[in-house]
Amino acid sequence: MRGVLTGTALVLAAACWAGGGGEKGKEIRPAFRFRDPEVREASGIACSRRRKGCFWVHNDSGGQARLFAVDEKGRTVGKVLLGGTLALDWEDCALEPGRGKGGRPRLWVGDIGNNLGLPLVKKLLRFPEPDPAVLAGKTLVVPRKEVQVFRCRFPEGPKDCECLMVHPLTGVPYLVPAVDRKVVGLFRWPGKPLPGRRVRVLEEAALLAVPLDTPAGMRIRAGDFGPRGRWFVLRSLTHFFVYLFPGEKKAGARRKGAKAGLPLLEPVLVEKTPSQLQGEGLAVEPSGKALWLCGEGRGSRVFRVPLPSIPPRARRK
Repeated sequence: MRGVLTGTALVLAAACWAGGGGEKGKEIRPAFRFRDPEVREASGIACSRRRKGCFWVHNDSGGQARLFAVDEKGRTVGKVLLGGTLALDWEDCALEPGRGKGGRPRLWVGDIGNNLGLPLVKKLLRFPEPDPAVLAGKTLVVPRKEVQVFRCRFPEGPKDCECLMVHPLTGVPYLVPAVDRKVVGLFRWPGKPLPGRRVRVLEEAALLAVPLDTPAGMRIRAGDFGPRGRWFVLRSLTHFFVYLFPGEKKAGARRKGAKAGLPLLEPVLVEKTPSQLQGEGLAVEPSGKALWLCGEGRGSRVFRVPLPSIPPRARRK
């Protein structure tokens, strides 16, 4: 198939310790634990673009439609509640950087889970990122009119999904379904993201090779783009995978056959994640030098995992 990346770049993994990125043989220790007992099922994490050293996290299914602003000591410095919004099965969040002079970053939340395979519409929520420093321990209510809703579905029927990524240059959201397969699709919003009641059918942009054999290793739980969107990272319960981004294809382009013309991407880096209880959250540091990984459970540990330099390209065959 055209555009298949070779596995030669996997030699990068030799520069990392087996069990998390970093210097060979060096143990990765938790950066902090969540101190707030209300952060009981942290499923998504994103690095704040307005306040260095702060993170946005949210719980999984059920509960209020809210996010927690957490500092590097695990303390909750404030909360954001989305007015007029439900949290049926929030699985991931992402931070879209501001563009242009004075452009404000925007937070995305994916109400995209579907463990039972029900005919549910995926909802992506977007709103301006508040400054965590001004919350001062309080809860900020974002009015319903300031929360944009994007409705979408997969082209081949209902799928569970736990991974939402937003390209930092285009603002286009990408989803990867949670399926127990060694090849999984990378799906994107068709064309320019526009909120509204219309349900859009996601386009398949690429196929992703997942070189593991167990459901815990194959099923994708979260993802995020690196700086300028040249690469992205996905995680399962046991590993994370780095892929080079194949580039934007023309929106709405027709293909002959569902898989015709799709590149099959192999990871350029595969690493074990540090041990976590139901590890489902992943965020790329804005510098691209490290990952932040979180998991579910009260007082769960958050790890900072250094990354090697990701090459801008790999040999193709």
